[in-house]
Amino acid sequence: MLLVAKKKILFTSLILSLVFVLTGCFGSGGNGDNDVWKSYSNAHYGIKYPEGWKKSSEMIEEGEIDIYFAAGSLFPDFNPSDFKPYLIIDETSYSEPFTNENLDGLRNYILSLYSDAVEVESEQINFNGQYAYEFILSGPIDPYLEENSSFNSKVKIISFAEGNCRYELIYYAMPDNYDSYLGIANEMINSIEIF
Repeated sequence: MLLVAKKKILFTSLILSLVFVLTGCFGSGGNGDNDVWKSYSNAHYGIKYPEGWKKSSEMIEEGEIDIYFAAGSLFPDFNPSDFKPYLIIDETSYSEPFTNENLDGLRNYILSLYSDAVEVESEQINFNGQYAYEFILSGPIDPYLEENSSFNSKVKIISFAEGNCRYELIYYAMPDNYDSYLGIANEMINSIEIF
Protein backbone atom coordinates (compact mmCIF):
# COMPACT_ATOMS: atom_id res chain seq x y z
CA MET A 1 0.00 0.00 0.00
CA LEU A 2 2.83 2.41 0.88
CA LEU A 3 4.58 1.61 -2.41
CA VAL A 4 1.39 2.45 -4.41
CA ALA A 5 1.05 5.81 -2.60
CA LYS A 6 4.72 6.65 -3.31
CA LYS A 7 4.25 5.78 -7.00
CA LYS A 8 1.16 8.04 -7.22
CA ILE A 9 3.04 10.93 -5.59
CA LEU A 10 6.05 10.41 -7.87
CA PHE A 11 3.79 10.22 -10.96
CA THR A 12 1.86 13.37 -9.94
CA SER A 13 5.12 15.24 -9.27
CA LEU A 14 6.47 14.20 -12.65
CA ILE A 15 3.33 15.39 -14.46
CA LEU A 16 3.31 18.74 -12.60
CA SER A 17 7.01 19.24 -13.39
CA LEU A 18 6.36 18.56 -17.05
CA VAL A 19 3.47 21.06 -17.09
CA PHE A 20 5.67 23.75 -15.49
CA VAL A 21 8.50 23.12 -17.96
CA LEU A 22 6.18 23.24 -20.98
CA THR A 23 4.47 26.43 -19.80
CA GLY A 24 7.82 28.07 -19.23
CA CYS A 25 9.09 27.02 -22.66
CA PHE A 26 6.10 28.21 -24.64
CA GLY A 27 5.39 31.43 -22.75
CA SER A 28 2.37 33.65 -22.97
CA GLY A 29 1.66 33.45 -26.66
CA GLY A 30 2.98 36.32 -28.70
CA ASN A 31 3.02 39.60 -26.82
CA GLY A 32 6.79 39.45 -26.94
CA ASP A 33 7.45 38.43 -23.34
CA ASN A 34 9.60 35.45 -24.29
CA ASP A 35 10.58 36.53 -27.79
CA VAL A 36 14.10 37.07 -29.02
CA TRP A 37 15.08 40.74 -28.87
CA LYS A 38 16.72 42.62 -31.72
CA SER A 39 18.70 45.86 -31.59
CA TYR A 40 18.33 49.03 -33.60
CA SER A 41 20.72 51.96 -33.54
CA ASN A 42 21.45 55.09 -35.50
CA ALA A 43 24.01 57.85 -34.95
CA HIS A 44 22.04 59.22 -31.97
CA TYR A 45 20.70 56.28 -29.95
CA GLY A 46 20.20 52.54 -29.67
CA ILE A 47 17.17 50.54 -28.49
CA LYS A 48 16.12 46.90 -28.32
CA TYR A 49 12.75 45.57 -29.47
CA PRO A 50 11.05 42.16 -29.81
CA GLU A 51 12.01 40.28 -32.96
CA GLY A 52 8.34 39.79 -33.86
CA TRP A 53 7.65 43.54 -33.88
CA LYS A 54 7.89 45.53 -37.10
CA LYS A 55 10.20 48.57 -37.38
CA SER A 56 9.65 51.46 -39.73
CA SER A 57 12.48 53.14 -41.56
CA GLU A 58 13.59 56.51 -40.26
CA MET A 59 11.18 59.26 -41.19
CA ILE A 60 12.99 62.59 -41.30
CA GLU A 61 11.07 65.84 -41.50
CA GLU A 62 12.29 69.32 -40.52
CA GLY A 63 14.70 68.26 -37.79
CA GLU A 64 12.52 65.37 -36.58
CA ILE A 65 13.40 61.71 -36.86
CA ASP A 66 10.64 59.23 -36.01
CA ILE A 67 11.01 55.47 -35.73
CA TYR A 68 7.94 53.28 -35.16
CA PHE A 69 8.02 49.81 -33.61
CA ALA A 70 4.69 47.96 -33.85
CA ALA A 71 3.32 44.69 -32.51
CA GLY A 72 1.09 44.54 -35.61
CA SER A 73 1.02 46.25 -38.98
CA LEU A 74 2.86 49.53 -39.37
CA PHE A 75 0.42 52.33 -40.20
CA PRO A 76 -2.67 50.13 -40.58
CA ASP A 77 -6.10 51.39 -41.49
CA PHE A 78 -7.25 52.19 -38.01
CA ASN A 79 -9.72 49.71 -36.56
CA PRO A 80 -9.83 49.74 -32.74
CA SER A 81 -10.86 46.08 -32.51
CA ASP A 82 -7.65 44.78 -34.11
CA PHE A 83 -5.24 47.65 -33.50
CA LYS A 84 -1.94 46.47 -31.97
CA PRO A 85 0.22 48.65 -29.71
CA TYR A 86 3.24 50.52 -30.97
CA LEU A 87 6.14 52.53 -29.62
CA ILE A 88 7.45 55.68 -31.31
CA ILE A 89 10.81 57.32 -30.75
CA ASP A 90 10.42 60.97 -31.71
CA GLU A 91 13.74 62.81 -31.86
CA THR A 92 13.76 66.57 -32.54
CA SER A 93 16.94 68.61 -32.99
CA TYR A 94 17.29 72.25 -31.95
CA SER A 95 19.92 74.89 -32.64
CA GLU A 96 20.52 75.35 -28.89
CA PRO A 97 20.39 72.95 -25.93
CA PHE A 98 16.90 71.89 -24.90
CA THR A 99 16.73 72.85 -21.21
CA ASN A 100 14.71 71.67 -18.21
CA GLU A 101 12.62 74.83 -18.54
CA ASN A 102 11.88 73.86 -22.15
CA LEU A 103 10.72 70.45 -20.88
CA ASP A 104 8.46 72.17 -18.33
CA GLY A 105 6.91 74.16 -21.18
CA LEU A 106 6.59 71.00 -23.26
CA ARG A 107 4.72 69.33 -20.38
CA ASN A 108 2.14 72.11 -20.42
CA TYR A 109 1.87 71.86 -24.22
CA ILE A 110 1.32 68.08 -24.12
CA LEU A 111 -1.38 68.45 -21.49
CA SER A 112 -3.14 71.18 -23.50
CA LEU A 113 -2.80 69.20 -26.75
CA TYR A 114 -4.77 66.35 -25.21
CA SER A 115 -7.30 68.53 -23.44
CA ASP A 116 -10.04 65.91 -23.90
CA ALA A 117 -7.87 63.15 -22.46
CA VAL A 118 -7.98 62.25 -18.83
CA GLU A 119 -4.57 62.80 -17.28
CA VAL A 120 -3.96 59.66 -15.30
CA GLU A 121 -0.43 60.53 -14.31
CA SER A 122 2.04 63.31 -15.00
CA GLU A 123 5.21 63.57 -13.02
CA GLN A 124 8.76 64.78 -13.26
CA ILE A 125 11.11 61.78 -13.17
CA ASN A 126 14.78 60.92 -13.55
CA PHE A 127 15.13 58.90 -16.77
CA ASN A 128 18.59 57.47 -17.47
CA GLY A 129 20.09 60.28 -15.39
CA GLN A 130 18.11 62.97 -17.25
CA TYR A 131 15.44 65.40 -16.06
CA ALA A 132 12.30 64.03 -17.71
CA TYR A 133 8.52 63.86 -17.62
CA GLU A 134 6.34 60.78 -17.69
CA PHE A 135 2.74 61.04 -18.80
CA ILE A 136 0.04 58.41 -18.86
CA LEU A 137 -3.05 59.64 -20.65
CA SER A 138 -6.26 57.84 -21.46
CA GLY A 139 -9.26 58.95 -23.44
CA PRO A 140 -9.99 60.03 -27.01
CA ILE A 141 -6.44 60.25 -28.37
CA ASP A 142 -5.68 59.89 -32.09
CA PRO A 143 -3.53 56.82 -32.87
CA TYR A 144 -1.09 58.96 -34.85
CA LEU A 145 -0.99 61.60 -32.09
CA GLU A 146 -1.95 64.38 -34.50
CA GLU A 147 -5.31 65.39 -33.06
CA ASN A 148 -7.98 64.25 -30.66
CA SER A 149 -10.19 61.42 -31.89
CA SER A 150 -13.31 59.57 -30.91
CA PHE A 151 -11.36 56.36 -30.12
CA ASN A 152 -10.50 55.69 -26.51
CA SER A 153 -6.86 54.81 -26.11
CA LYS A 154 -4.11 54.86 -23.53
CA VAL A 155 -0.71 56.49 -24.04
CA LYS A 156 2.50 56.55 -22.03
CA ILE A 157 4.99 59.29 -22.92
CA ILE A 158 8.51 59.76 -21.57
CA SER A 159 9.93 63.14 -22.61
CA PHE A 160 13.56 64.13 -21.99
CA ALA A 161 16.42 66.05 -23.58
CA GLU A 162 20.05 65.30 -24.29
CA GLY A 163 22.11 68.22 -25.58
CA ASN A 164 20.34 69.83 -28.54
CA CYS A 165 17.88 66.94 -28.98
CA ARG A 166 14.53 66.32 -27.37
CA TYR A 167 13.23 62.76 -27.24
CA GLU A 168 9.71 61.49 -26.72
CA LEU A 169 9.22 57.78 -26.21
CA ILE A 170 5.54 57.16 -26.88
CA TYR A 171 3.75 53.90 -26.14
CA TYR A 172 0.25 53.84 -27.67
CA ALA A 173 -2.39 51.14 -27.17
CA MET A 174 -6.10 50.50 -26.86
CA PRO A 175 -7.18 50.37 -23.19
CA ASP A 176 -7.96 46.63 -23.36
CA ASN A 177 -4.43 45.65 -24.46
CA TYR A 178 -2.39 48.43 -22.82
CA ASP A 179 -1.44 46.35 -19.76
CA SER A 180 -0.70 43.24 -21.85
CA TYR A 181 2.08 45.03 -23.74
CA LEU A 182 3.21 47.48 -21.02
CA GLY A 183 6.04 45.22 -19.80
CA ILE A 184 7.43 45.02 -23.33
CA ALA A 185 7.06 48.79 -23.85
CA ASN A 186 8.83 49.48 -20.54
CA GLU A 187 11.65 47.11 -21.45
CA MET A 188 12.06 48.86 -24.81
CA ILE A 189 11.94 52.31 -23.19
CA ASN A 190 14.45 51.34 -20.50
CA SER A 191 16.80 49.88 -23.10
CA ILE A 192 17.33 53.18 -24.94
CA GLU A 193 20.89 54.41 -24.91
CA ILE A 194 21.74 57.91 -26.13
CA PHE A 195 25.12 58.18 -27.88
